[in-house]
Amino acid sequence: MKEQNKKTGVVMVVSGPSGTGKTTISTMLAKLVDNLRFSISFTTRNKRVNEIDGESYHFVTREYMEQLRDKGELLECAEVFGNLYGTSKVQIEEQIMNGRDIISDVDVQGYIALKSLLPNNVFGVFLLPPSKEEVLDRLSKRGGTATEIATRFKAFQEEISHHDQYDYVIFNYDMETTLHTVKNILSVEKCKRSRNLNVIHDYINAMSK
Repeated sequence: MKEQNKKTGVVMVVSGPSGTGKTTISTMLAKLVDNLRFSISFTTRNKRVNEIDGESYHFVTREYMEQLRDKGELLECAEVFGNLYGTSKVQIEEQIMNGRDIISDVDVQGYIALKSLLPNNVFGVFLLPPSKEEVLDRLSKRGGTATEIATRFKAFQEEISHHDQYDYVIFNYDMETTLHTVKNILSVEKCKRSRNLNVIHDYINAMSK
């Protein structure tokens, strides 16, 4: 019995307000865990200095993004600070049906949309920074005016109010500990009985012969 061919993959969504380390954790875990792929989202926002097109995001025009959305080629599409973000339907569905696991760093809106479309495959981890001072420091390091930083902090306060929609909440005191915790969560989720019913059924049948 080839167990890997009997299971569908899972989609782990790691969310959190801006500056909580969700993208860093997601990309690190994808490199660390076999059979785990990082979902690269589409976005209409401008590329930052340290970002690479096709690795950080697929940077596209609003017109192209709207075409994908209107054709039903996005599992989710949300507008944040005037920019569109979305996840490829084909990319996600093909991989999980082939037994591959996905990690995604979409925001709360994206997570809710994914969870509603793929309720049996999707689970969420919400990251929080350890203190208000840490939040303001991380937001300040991203640059911008005092007004822009204040706007980001207001968005932070709004976003953390949605923590109760997630399965797990982690305070990100340091990257190494958080990475280890998220890796363990993935392992536990993959062992849930509800995700392995076909494998268990085949196993029991084989043992009864």
